[in-house]
Amino acid sequence: CYMEHGNCKLLATIYGPYEGESRSNQEQAVITCDFSMTSYCVSERRLRTFGDMKSQKLQMAIQRVFQQAVITETYPKSQIDIYLKILQSDGNDYCPCVNATTLAFINAGIPMKDFVCSSTVGYVQNKCIIDLNQQEEQQKSPQLTLTIMPQREDIVALSCESRVHHDIYNEMLDAATRANLQLFNLMKQAVFQQLKTALHVL
Repeated sequence: CYMEHGNCKLLATIYGPYEGESRSNQEQAVITCDFSMTSYCVSERRLRTFGDMKSQKLQMAIQRVFQQAVITETYPKSQIDIYLKILQSDGNDYCPCVNATTLAFINAGIPMKDFVCSSTVGYVQNKCIIDLNQQEEQQKSPQLTLTIMPQREDIVALSCESRVHHDIYNEMLDAATRANLQLFNLMKQAVFQQLKTALHVL
């Protein structure tokens, strides 16, 4: 799945299911994640070395999200790998990775409990800003990231990087929820359009 998410451009690929190397989990598939960035994709042209702390943290977060969302019981004794490559970055990479991975799983025909949608909201100059770019992130304003399964109304992951007043927190949470519902509608339309195109080809 190729996705443009704001100014972020990335590829998400699913490999598997296949017979896994680990026998520790016999009842369901194990999901792994591999994240990388091209050397020229960050605006300040910093080279992200493979396996750095931030990349490892993102890999683990993506893995946890989709271990919950994929119906892993369908594929016992197997492994499913997520490969993510950022081609152009402009701030938060986590949300684009989650949203692109959702579409990649659907395209691969691997059953999921629901779509997974993720949005980040920043509180800048007394208002909520959706999908912060790199410049806005550097202002160190409060940020809230919400990952949900919209049809099930389940929160998969929620984090707030700063301590904020309860009213501001609720405002940010509401904004992130609305953004995720809009994302869900856009992603659903993209899936239906791809299905219509595939049926037309057949």
